[in-house]
Amino acid sequence: KKVKIPINMFPSEEFALLQTGIPEIEGTQWEPVAIWPNRFNKIDAEDPRAKLTPEEFRKQNPRSRIRHDGTREVSDPNFEWFEFIGKKAGRIKCDSKNAKKRCDEFLTKYESMKEQARKLLKEKS
Repeated sequence: KKVKIPINMFPSEEFALLQTGIPEIEGTQWEPVAIWPNRFNKIDAEDPRAKLTPEEFRKQNPRSRIRHDGTREVSDPNFEWFEFIGKKAGRIKCDSKNAKKRCDEFLTKYESMKEQARKLLKEKS
């Protein structure tokens, strides 16, 4: 059993319910806050990372990509965002002075949503 759902398809409460209600289904365990790169920088041929195997490159550079033509790119840290799970849940630039506070607030709120989901599932079973 497996599902593929974009993290902005449902409200955050629905994701909390899915994570709580069917944790054994592959594809239901998302991070509540994820880092999303918005811009990439090309790796030059002289860069040592250009000589790594694709597996090594991805392991050492988790927010990177290898294009269809073999071009390697790494995320520009000046253009990375924390994305909160759920439709219109929000995001904040990683380098914002308020980033930690906003992420902590969302994580607390999301844990509360998961607790609500547990209560709801317990009532219905």
